[in-house]
This record gives sequence, structure tokens and C-alpha cells, in this order.
Amino acid sequence: MMPPMTKRRIFLALAIPERVKNKIFLWQNDHSDIAARWVLPENLHGIIIPPWYADNDELIASIRVLRKASSHHDPFIIVFDRVVSGPPGRAPRLIWVRAADSLAYGAFRRDCAEALLATPASGFQQYGTPSRAIHATIARLRRVPGVIPPDTDEGVNWQCEVRAANLMETGTTSAGPHATILESIELGDG
Repeated sequence: MMPPMTKRRIFLALAIPERVKNKIFLWQNDHSDIAARWVLPENLHGIIIPPWYADNDELIASIRVLRKASSHHDPFIIVFDRVVSGPPGRAPRLIWVRAADSLAYGAFRRDCAEALLATPASGFQQYGTPSRAIHATIARLRRVPGVIPPDTDEGVNWQCEVRAANLMETGTTSAGPHATILESIELGDG
């Protein structure tokens, strides 16, 4: 008897360059008085396509489809312009670095999602509409009795050239959520 197929929780994320990760790390250090679990530089990423579940065959199909979709897009620039509390309209529980809208990012996100949806072998099922906002979680606020979490909204100017997207697997450890790069997918060459 064969063991059941294990599904992995995977997602597509922006590959944030080291230079920008360093700027985020410095911002985190400058705000260390905030009661938060800070996201480590190796776990910083901006979600392009939210998580879905895939077995090994679906993972291989997803990589193939995403490579093809990515080949039709040249690298592009985004500018992280704000550090904000989130989610909007609710009590803050996260701190995000947010980027200004980018037509190139929007087209890339749309093409990747459409390619995955058009390929049943990828196992991709879209749950709702992917966020159009470009953002990366940099902290998870701790709930401290009697302390109101800060409402963060600070301007920054961190330019980021997006040359690749990472297909990642998410899981949790005793230290909190953790993401592992399964495949780096370069843009261009289409």
C-alpha cells in the first residue's frame, strides 16, 4: 500500500535583494522598542501569489509554468515607499514595508496567476483575489496586555530591482513562520 501524497504549502514571492534587506534590518534595529517578533532577513519576501497546496508533481508543473510566464517579463523596478501597520481597517498586528503601484509588477502577477489557473496540473486554486498591493511583512506585533500596538506609517525610499521570483514553501517552527526557497525563477529571456 502506497503512503498518501503529502501536499506542500507553496507560494510565489518577490526575491528581495540583499541591499534592501539590509535597509529593512536597519529600520528594524532603529525601532527595536516596538514589541514585535521581527522577520529575519532570510525570511523577508513579498508575496506575489498567495499560498496553495501542491504535491511533488504539481510543484514540478508549477515551476515549469512559472518559468514560462516569467520569461515574457523583463526585470523591473519597484520602490518601497512606506513602512505601515496592517492590516488596514483593523487593530494592527503586522508591520509591512509597502511599495508604490507598479504596472510591470501588476502585469507579472496577473500573468503568473493566469498561467497557473490555466494549468490544472499545477494544483493551483486561487482563494480570492491576490492583493494588488506590493508589501512584505517585516514584523508581527506582540499582544501585550494594556499596551496598544503602534500605528506605524513612515516614509522610506528603498528601490528594488526585481530580477527573479522565488517559489517558496511555508511552514512553522518554534521560532514562528518560516519560508524556504524551493526554486528561484529569473525574469526575462523570453
